[in-house]
Amino acid sequence: MINTKSKRFCRQLLLLVTAVTLVLIEAYAQTRKPVNGLQDKPSAIHSGKEPQAGSNEELADELVEMEVKDVAAIEETRKAKNEADPKALEAAAQRWSEIKQRNTTRLKAIINRNGWPSRAMVGDRAAHAAFLVVQHSDHDREFQKTCLPMLQAAGRRGEIELWQIAFLTDMILVAEGKKQLYGTQFDPCEHSPDDPDSPCAIEDPERLEPRRKEMGLPPMSDYLKLMKESRAKSRAQAPKRP
Repeated sequence: MINTKSKRFCRQLLLLVTAVTLVLIEAYAQTRKPVNGLQDKPSAIHSGKEPQAGSNEELADELVEMEVKDVAAIEETRKAKNEADPKALEAAAQRWSEIKQRNTTRLKAIINRNGWPSRAMVGDRAAHAAFLVVQHSDHDREFQKTCLPMLQAAGRRGEIELWQIAFLTDMILVAEGKKQLYGTQFDPCEHSPDDPDSPCAIEDPERLEPRRKEMGLPPMSDYLKLMKESRAKSRAQAPKRP
């Protein structure tokens, strides 16, 4: 049986991993260049145009607020960890778990009523917020799997960023113990002691770069550099094993 200290340690590491993933997702959302010919409607965010505002402003505001609360909860756990306050960290982790579950439940209701929140419906910012809610719904893997074909269909219509499909696809595959397609996931999987920053196993690695390019992802060498820097930083901040 896992003791209380070990459970707390594992929970803190999980928070760090999720925080790193969030940073990477936000980095791609801000810096990724559009890939010509991949989308029917290139993203306004990355084409130099003004971000698109959706037709349902009320729903857009709600989705953005969901994202804001999620990110704030992550920042709260970071602060508690940096201040070496176990009780505060435990409380923050619990609040974040509750926020994620509420967000998942609410997004399910939104999808059941409106379909996937596309940029035409809610605008660029809120569509991205919806993706982050799904990405953080790792407590409900079936929901993530339900959302994946919706994202794929939205991607074919140019309604979302294709890299979002890549991230969610890999997350589901790795969670099921399968090889990922796009090399976006580095945890949870075993790493060589000589290379703790290696990605989880990749299907048909010889075709990895064409697959990444198709989804608007940068070359794997650039991604590895970013991951090594982020993971080294998270290891430096990680709690010492009891």
